[in-house]
Amino acid sequence: MKKAFTLIELLVVILIVSVLVGIAIPVYSRFAENGRAVACLSNMRQLGAGLCYRGPGGLFVFAPLEGIFALHEQGPGMARYAGAILLLGVSMLTVTSLGFALSCFNMKPAAATIVTLSVVFLDSIFRNIPYFENIKSWFITTHMGGWLQIFVTYIPWWNIVEDYAYLLALDATCVVIALAAFQSRDFKG
Repeated sequence: MKKAFTLIELLVVILIVSVLVGIAIPVYSRFAENGRAVACLSNMRQLGAGLCYRGPGGLFVFAPLEGIFALHEQGPGMARYAGAILLLGVSMLTVTSLGFALSCFNMKPAAATIVTLSVVFLDSIFRNIPYFENIKSWFITTHMGGWLQIFVTYIPWWNIVEDYAYLLALDATCVVIALAAFQSRDFKG
C-alpha cells in the first residue's frame, strides 16, 4: 500500500518551489536586461561603423503586397519618409473615428475597441484573399495603405488624393453617426 503525501509535506514542497522561483526571477530578469544592453550596444556599434564607412545612405523600400520596390537618395528619401508618416497618421484616424462612432452607442468602451479592431482585421484579411480581388477598392484597409504610394519612384498623387478623400469621407460619416448616436442616448442625471 502506497503512502500518500500529507498536507504539510505538500505545503513544504510548494513553499520551497516558490522560494526558488522568487530567487530565480530577479536573477533571470537581470541577465535578460544585461543581454538586451549588450545587444543594443552591439547594434549601436554596427550602426556607427556603417555610418563611418558608408555615410548616412539612402532609403530602401520593399512592400511586396503593394508591389513597391524603391531606392531613394537620403534627402528625397527622408522627405518621402516624413510625408509617409503624416499620411499614416491620417490613415490611423479612420480607425480612431470608427472606434469613436462605436463607443457612442450603448456599449462598453472595451467592446467598441474590440469591434473596431475586429472590423479592421477582418477587412485586411478579406482584402488579401484572391477571390475578392475585383472588389479590393471597396475595402477600408486598401485606402489606409495609400501612404505606401509615396515611396513609388513616380508618386501617383491622384491615387493618394483619391484614397484620402475616401478615408476622410468615411471619418466624417463616422463622426456624424457618433454625434447622432450620442445625442439620442438617454443619460440619467
